Amino acid sequence: MTLAAADGEYNEKEKEWILGYRAALGAPADLLAELQKYVPNAEDWHDLLNNKDVFVGQSRRALIYDSFHAASAD
Repeated sequence: MTLAAADGEYNEKEKEWILGYRAALGAPADLLAELQKYVPNAEDWHDLLNNKDVFVGQSRRALIYDSFHAASAD
């Protein structure tokens, strides 16, 4: 969600895409509920960049691919 909002815009279509995608992958209901409440902000983006080695790991390509899909949902 933070990456989808990195273009300066985060709206319901992007949020719906992310929630639907996570649900399709089998995310538990409590995680989906937390994601539903989450509102990305600039501070999250800076935290993400500061911890990129831990966050990205081996999933970097999939993460970027999924982020582009979410950001283009609107």
